[in-house]
Amino acid sequence: MRYAAAADGRGFPDGRDDARVPDVEAQLHDAYFTEELTLRDAQGPSKLYLSAKKFQGVFPGRTPEFQPTPDNAPTPAANAMKLATALLAECVPVHGVRGGVVYRRRAGG
Repeated sequence: MRYAAAADGRGFPDGRDDARVPDVEAQLHDAYFTEELTLRDAQGPSKLYLSAKKFQGVFPGRTPEFQPTPDNAPTPAANAMKLATALLAECVPVHGVRGGVVYRRRAGG
């Protein structure tokens, strides 16, 4: 896992440990449920972050363990970028329009 860290302070066989947790959490902008996960016996436990928005139905009544601080809370610009990315994901490019690219909604979208 790309953003995995040891939850109990034990190091991983490849030398990683929970020292990366603050760096990872500084990059998170939303609330997350956290779980300890061991992928295989030869590896120590990892810290798994599950988006509270996506996994709320899996954990009804549970409060997300990770909450973003004001320093890493989403900004209006970040929210606008998320919206623009989501809108573009629903579109396909139409090339050859006076040297530029125009986007239109996908069929059925």
